[in-house]
Amino acid sequence: MKFLKIAGGIVAVLVIGVVIFVMTFDIAKYKGTIEAQTKAATGRDVTIGDIRMGLSLTPTIVLSDVVLGNASWGSRPQMLIVKKLEAKVELLPLLSSQVNISKIAVDGADMLLETNKAGQQNWVFQAAAPQQAAAPAGQQQAVNVSAIDATNMKVAIKDAQANGDMDVAVKSVALRISGPMTQMNISSMSIDGATVNRRDGQDTVSASIGKFAMESSGPIMDMGFKKIDVADIKVSGKNAGQPIAAEVSKVSLDEKGAFEMAAKYNGGDISAKGTLGVASMKKGDKAVPMKLALEGLGLKGDVDLSVDATAKPPSAKGTVNIPEIDLTKLLPPPSGGAAKPASAPAAGGASAPAKTAAPAPKGGPMFSSDPLPWEMLHTADADVKVTVGTVKLADGQTITNVSLPIKLAKGHLLLNDASFDMVGGKIVGDIDANAATKAVAINGTVKGVSAESIAKTYKLTDLITNGPLDVAVDVRGAGASPRAIVGTLNGSFVAGMGESRIRTDAIGPVGMQILAAINPMGNKDPYTVAKCAVTNFQLTNGVANTQNGVAIVTDKMSLTAAGKIDLAQERVDMTVKPIANSLIGGGLTKIVSQVKVSGPMAAPNISIDAASAVKGVAGLAVGVAGGGAGVLGGLAGGLFGGGAKAQPAGGAKAAEAAPSGDICAVARAWNRK
Repeated sequence: MKFLKIAGGIVAVLVIGVVIFVMTFDIAKYKGTIEAQTKAATGRDVTIGDIRMGLSLTPTIVLSDVVLGNASWGSRPQMLIVKKLEAKVELLPLLSSQVNISKIAVDGADMLLETNKAGQQNWVFQAAAPQQAAAPAGQQQAVNVSAIDATNMKVAIKDAQANGDMDVAVKSVALRISGPMTQMNISSMSIDGATVNRRDGQDTVSASIGKFAMESSGPIMDMGFKKIDVADIKVSGKNAGQPIAAEVSKVSLDEKGAFEMAAKYNGGDISAKGTLGVASMKKGDKAVPMKLALEGLGLKGDVDLSVDATAKPPSAKGTVNIPEIDLTKLLPPPSGGAAKPASAPAAGGASAPAKTAAPAPKGGPMFSSDPLPWEMLHTADADVKVTVGTVKLADGQTITNVSLPIKLAKGHLLLNDASFDMVGGKIVGDIDANAATKAVAINGTVKGVSAESIAKTYKLTDLITNGPLDVAVDVRGAGASPRAIVGTLNGSFVAGMGESRIRTDAIGPVGMQILAAINPMGNKDPYTVAKCAVTNFQLTNGVANTQNGVAIVTDKMSLTAAGKIDLAQERVDMTVKPIANSLIGGGLTKIVSQVKVSGPMAAPNISIDAASAVKGVAGLAVGVAGGGAGVLGGLAGGLFGGGAKAQPAGGAKAAEAAPSGDICAVARAWNRK
């Protein structure tokens, strides 16, 4: 008993001594030493406005107005400003050479992290004096920090090399830690009221996070989390030239990889639910599996990817299967509403009067000069097969069986054998786009489509029967905008239409006058039979050329065309020449020998070299000349009432003689190897 009393007395004396030491210790006189030691360790000036110690068994060291100097090349003198810093230190563990900091509280921290154009980083310190050798492991004091709280914190990040910057502001952060701080055993973390503003070149994105909460076990650097919950995220701004408006009401992820998200994008609901490869993350695997079911914005599908977020840029490999996409929920309906069906023939076979087509648009470029988002090809690498069952278009039509094998590496995009079905046919092609050279190449075909199926798709019933179509495109160009690309195109565009029967009244007043001039009985027929039509343009440096590569043969008349379309200047210079059919040769003298189509593509002028010729041939000439932009559009412009302005010829140069024999076969074969 006597021994216990003596031991107890010694402990009491020690405790009393420690308390007296704390109560009488003046830490302020060490402020200069702390500033000097910190400068020696960092090579930067350090100033402390005030330093004091609170009195208790867990004394609190309080520093105010702490400033750490910036690098000599920095954009401001201070790298770090802290309004107030508190550290609560437990006394008894000090007796066993252990430092336990029960809590560190920081208020009003303002930090600047920046990189200059030479790549120097201001958080890389250079000690002003040689560092003392570290004490042997057995003599080192363990430092444990149980909690870190920060309020009113700001961090600014500037990168002069990337021409970007980011500002982060946080209302409050709370960390709870078990064990030595160096092991980052964070048991919980919560963040309230965080905002992020990022600028990258011309793009700006602002985001806010209402609440972030995480529970974990083990070192957080080893992905030792149990659960993550995020709520009330809002993102707005512009990325790669495109507006962003998103809200995320909920994101959750647990230690088994169960993932769930609920969000809105541009007003539409989005949800995702599935699993993420948390086990792979914990093991440090680069490839992390991701299996999700997505729904929203008119989209519903499954994602099965392997994602490497550590790669630069991030990469993904796998499949995306989407049964259906409804673009009507993403895009506004087309202006003017759906196309109206053409008028049906009057009873008894007589043709009902057709309405005059709207005038061609005047002025204005046809191809946009807005820059394409080439930089987006550098944001990620991918080897992903995307399949879509049905895509509902904004005009109410659908495409099906979409297959997009996407390969993207270092800004080089390849889609080989991409395909989809539409209006009864199949479109197959390859796309090659390279951000480094801003070059694009397209090679594709259209088969199985007919003019009749297209007309019925747009509810133009009884307009045309049959008319099988085929299209072959092989073009390549380069440029920062669509206008720049079309101005450099090289390659070919060949399209043809087989035999069809077209409702005569749908040809419009222009076609009716042509038929009357060639065959006075032609306009009495309710239908016109088109034997064939071909458009064949060869493109060189943005100029589409043809020499009798455009041809149309009907039971009423035949035409060939020659000339060029300058896509860079958006101007056309074409000559259209009629050819007598065996059944109507006697009426050929009633039509002009040739028609000149020239001027802006959007509104060309028509020059006719015979005053007695029907002015309506102008519409047909415009339709044929427009074939370089699409066989259906070209034929429709001429056959169904194109409205270009007819003018006297003024000495137009004569075209070469029209070919004999099968002019469609000649047109298709022109200049093709």
